[in-house]
Amino acid sequence: MSDRKIYANFNQFSVTGRIFAAEIVTRTDSPFLSATVITNCVKDDEVGTTVSFTNSNGLMALFQKGMLSVGREVTLTGHISEVSSTYVGKDGQVYDRKRPDIHMVGVTILDGGLGRLPADKAGVTPAAANKRVGRRPVHDKTPDLAANAATNGDY
Repeated sequence: MSDRKIYANFNQFSVTGRIFAAEIVTRTDSPFLSATVITNCVKDDEVGTTVSFTNSNGLMALFQKGMLSVGREVTLTGHISEVSSTYVGKDGQVYDRKRPDIHMVGVTILDGGLGRLPADKAGVTPAAANKRVGRRPVHDKTPDLAANAATNGDY
């Protein structure tokens, strides 16, 4: 082995998929969002790949506002921390996952990263988006050009 310390390279990973599952987890002192996105890596991918992440600030607030509902298309950007195709069950046995899982850290959704809603939720918008602010714009009355020309002596 080498005495050299290994640092992570600055690798950025972006993925587009649909929210597969999302919930607020409160097992610890501070609640956090646990979310999974499902994506297809190649054409005609019958199983797909899941991308999981947790968040306790901005994305959790977005979820609480109803913007990260199941089925919504999103584009995530962050760093890969782990890739797995197996898991250890409660009985201690190792099992194959139904689909590979990529776990990300430092996840953000950049501008334009919130995509389409599923067809059954497309007409549903958060309550804040339906609020009207202000009043109707004031329009000036169109001037009568003939009367204006007569008073200015243009005829």
